[in-house]
Amino acid sequence: LFFSRRIGLTPDGLPLPILGGGRLSGTAGPVEVGVLNMQTRSTTDAPAENFGVGRLRWRPVDGLDVGGIFVNRSVTSGLDPGATGVEHNRSYGVDAAYQTLEDRLLFQSYLAGTEGQFADGAEQEGGRAGRLSAEWRSATLEAMAMYRQFGDAFEPAVGFVRRRDIRHGYALLGLRRTVDWPVVQLLAPFVEVDYFATTDGVLETRRLATGVSADFWDGASASLELANRFERVFDPFAIRGAEIGTGAYEFTEVEGEYQLDRSLPVSATLRASGGGYFGGDRVSVGGTLLARWSYRLLASLSVDHNRIDLPSLPEALTADVYSLRLESYASPRLLGSALIQYNEATQELVSNVRFNWRHAPLSDVFLVLTERRDTDAGQVLERLLTLKVTRLFAF
Repeated sequence: LFFSRRIGLTPDGLPLPILGGGRLSGTAGPVEVGVLNMQTRSTTDAPAENFGVGRLRWRPVDGLDVGGIFVNRSVTSGLDPGATGVEHNRSYGVDAAYQTLEDRLLFQSYLAGTEGQFADGAEQEGGRAGRLSAEWRSATLEAMAMYRQFGDAFEPAVGFVRRRDIRHGYALLGLRRTVDWPVVQLLAPFVEVDYFATTDGVLETRRLATGVSADFWDGASASLELANRFERVFDPFAIRGAEIGTGAYEFTEVEGEYQLDRSLPVSATLRASGGGYFGGDRVSVGGTLLARWSYRLLASLSVDHNRIDLPSLPEALTADVYSLRLESYASPRLLGSALIQYNEATQELVSNVRFNWRHAPLSDVFLVLTERRDTDAGQVLERLLTLKVTRLFAF
């Protein structure tokens, strides 16, 4: 229902200038309280908007949490005649979670709704959503069952929803067993089912998977997974010029990973996956090298190669991605990081450099430089320098 990064963005994802705002959080007796309000300025393409969020959570007895939330997004400047879009949108919900049997058994649920009004005065159709799940976790067993449903008109304007008009079921059963083998010390096999269908009962997505992970005596670990997937495509889409047509697709995938002990001065991770892909084939291989020169400085280099073969293409699609990340910890209060990533498919070089100074408890100064460059044309597509200062006041 609420995703803070939607603040300052239009429904199409374009940036809006933020005028200001404030946040208050804490406890009032047995109730936890959170309130946030932000105001944006108007642009030539979008009106000014106000974003408001209120959240309460109460624990009446040990193990039981009950909460509620209200989210509002509304236009605060005048709308031009004939304007399109939403004049206001409201989301609301209640939730409850209960843990028992020494916190091994967890129940979670929520009910939520959205409503609004368009700029032309028409009412936005109300939408509903809900979830119910139960999960058991112990040292040797993990089991989970979950069901949730989203109506076709469910539209949280300060949140997001991946699929509407959907019924989603999920189940997992996993074991953990310590073994006294020469190389392996722990095995964890599992099976899981993921199922998406429309509210009318038409199957959209189904994924049946089984696999096993293992921990070794030398600190390394490995995993292997085999999955069968079904995907129904209602609207055709394109992948770099290759169209995936409407229809039902069923294919099998396999994925494996091996990771050396990450506490070593130099460690590595190798990963590979492949199988069918919407009537074609897909192969992905990659690896990461992690170096710890000291507890103050870390560096990692990642390389990933992806290949897709489709019947409609004369040759395979490939995409290679290279990433270099540096992390520096000059002190517990002064941190720095840098990420450089090159995508061969789009021929874009993205760099991000960030410095973080914690000048007081839970209070920070961030200085961030982000750049996106087209290496083929030799030009900068985007460059942004951001300064953010936060200060926590406790009372």
